[in-house]
Amino acid sequence: MKSLHLRWNRMYPYILWFYIIVNTTFYFFNNQTDNLIQIICLLFFFFIAVNRVYKSKHVAIPKNLLICILFIILGIIPDIVNRRYIGLRVSAMYAVPVMVFLAFHQIYRFQSLNKSVFLIPKIYGIYIASSAVLLELGLFLQLPLAKGRFFIEKTGNEVDLSRFFLGAYASWGSLFGRTLYRMQAYYIEPSKFGAFLLFPFFLFLSDWKRKKSFKSFISFLLVSLAIILSMSRAAWIALIAAVCLPFVYQFTAQRNGILKPVSKEDLLRTIGLAFILILSIISMFAMLKILAGIFPNIEAFRTGITNQNGQYQLVRVETVDSNVILSTIFKHPFGVGFSHVLHGVYDFDANLANALMLWFVVAGFPGLILALYMQSYLFFFYAIPLLRSKDTFHVALAQIYFALTLHGFSYGSWLTPDYLFICMAIIYTYHQGKENTKKVRKECFVEIKR
Repeated sequence: MKSLHLRWNRMYPYILWFYIIVNTTFYFFNNQTDNLIQIICLLFFFFIAVNRVYKSKHVAIPKNLLICILFIILGIIPDIVNRRYIGLRVSAMYAVPVMVFLAFHQIYRFQSLNKSVFLIPKIYGIYIASSAVLLELGLFLQLPLAKGRFFIEKTGNEVDLSRFFLGAYASWGSLFGRTLYRMQAYYIEPSKFGAFLLFPFFLFLSDWKRKKSFKSFISFLLVSLAIILSMSRAAWIALIAAVCLPFVYQFTAQRNGILKPVSKEDLLRTIGLAFILILSIISMFAMLKILAGIFPNIEAFRTGITNQNGQYQLVRVETVDSNVILSTIFKHPFGVGFSHVLHGVYDFDANLANALMLWFVVAGFPGLILALYMQSYLFFFYAIPLLRSKDTFHVALAQIYFALTLHGFSYGSWLTPDYLFICMAIIYTYHQGKENTKKVRKECFVEIKR
């Protein structure tokens, strides 16, 4: 039975990453096939988890997942009170990934994660990055790579697909008389493509720092180029910020280990980091406005950045309808529920791509406080210590977490499978080898004995 358990553990990462990739891509054009594949993955996860709980005779709920469960409960309450039962269906989109990683924890319980967990995004990252670079080059040279427009049920819209499984693309302006294209592989949106590439970017950067191998360096450059070709400003900002992040905390690191995560100095550095980040984003937007004047045909420099009057806007209305959100939240301080996530439903219709605003609107002020607490908890108690580690791999995981958290302010919910994975990864990595200590058990999860 022990041997069987070990085989399940080896198999689980492959199924997990398959589920993560399927969740945000459209390799399967129709929803029936896509949903069936995801359901099969879910059944596998929960079969293994139930078997594990049955043997151990208790359920362990990590505190970060407990916070996520509270998110969902807070979002459901307004829908139940107002009898808007469509919100229960919407909430399932957020609840399922949480349940997947609750099952994940029942299986691993702070065991060392299999190396394949991190190998898979690297291999897949090389594949989609290579496809994006080849497709961009081929289309720029006007090679016959265009296949046509196809309707995707998952996204509800049509996309331009290429031949030879090189992925989807969209026109994004022109340069030197040739059309530029925005790459997205088979992801539902270019920003999601750019967000996923943050995984292999920092993993390959870590490998190159540690090994100084030519292969790691070339892989790193390839993924970097693909992120540029995604034309995702959110991915660009998140990447640059995460690259600079270690310099804020690492200079106080000790040779003999990881420093205590929370201190007055850390709080001051974090406040300073927030101000620098805001100023950097403002400067970047101003620079993009200048570039838009020099290269008026490149849409990446102006779309969503300048308004009709040519003035740049720090807050994109496509992401955050600030006036609508603020007026709504003061009328409903405990949130409006998941039913309002759908456009045109009931009395609220606004863009909620921003993760923080999503939970502010759905769950009100309690949701906002809980979201800020969760990010503070993960950042101070896990990300900062890993940033100070001598191991470049530990630093990479913290950078991925920070980058995806920042990316969530533009496009995310902080409850997607890839985001929950990196949250669990930094927790597991930090506590590696400490799973049997009472202190760790008390700090990290709540146990329910059956």
